[in-house]
Amino acid sequence: MDITSAFKTATRQNSKLYGNVEYDPLTENNDETPSEKFDPPSQSRRRKRPGLLLGLSILSIIISAMIISFGWVKLETLSASLKDAVHEIHETKHLLKQEKHYDHASKPKAPTGLELGHCGNSNEEARALGCKFDPMTWAWMRPECYREELISDFLNRTDWHFYLHDTLLPEEEIPIEEWLRGDYYELWTPKKYHFFHCTYMWRKVHLALLEHLPMDSDTIKMDHTIHCEMAVTHDIYPVEHYECDDWPGACPTLVQAGWTKCGWY
Repeated sequence: MDITSAFKTATRQNSKLYGNVEYDPLTENNDETPSEKFDPPSQSRRRKRPGLLLGLSILSIIISAMIISFGWVKLETLSASLKDAVHEIHETKHLLKQEKHYDHASKPKAPTGLELGHCGNSNEEARALGCKFDPMTWAWMRPECYREELISDFLNRTDWHFYLHDTLLPEEEIPIEEWLRGDYYELWTPKKYHFFHCTYMWRKVHLALLEHLPMDSDTIKMDHTIHCEMAVTHDIYPVEHYECDDWPGACPTLVQAGWTKCGWY
């Protein structure tokens, strides 16, 4: 057998020996692209995407709900704050309107002392006109000339007692709620009232001067100031001697109701 015949015989034998072995040639199915060969994994990823999108959607809904809820709480808080602010503005405007007469700029060029009204000529008329009773002057005042804080200061300095007669008998003492209302036209009280009454009036005048406030027609009188001067200095400079100076507790003070006007001076 020549060499050529031997090679052919060997080739046929090898083909039979390895005929059952299969190869996966790189170029097998040349019509298919690499992306087509990996379709199964791609389809798997596509099947997973709907679940991922659903999860993201749910998460977005939860986050949105939290934001909306938080925003609603903040909105309610802001709304409440705005309501409070508006209320305070209205209150401030109301107070400014009520106190506009206290503004120095509202003082007329030619004041008369009557700009803010009067309290009539009786306790009943004074109440009807909206006036307030000032126990430290024993007179009725227009609200613009009524100094509540100053009055309270003096009323709290000591115990006050008022009586029907100058004998100051305990059984004739008037209940505090009655004289505070201004129910009586005249009463009697121990001498100390006179000193507190006078210093109260001086304080009231000074306050009006410093804060440019209107004044009542009684406190502003020079005659009243002179009267107070004599009352305060009587014990150390007795220009006149009164019978009651020798009484126990000295002279009691007679208080008589007055009805004032209010304005600028």
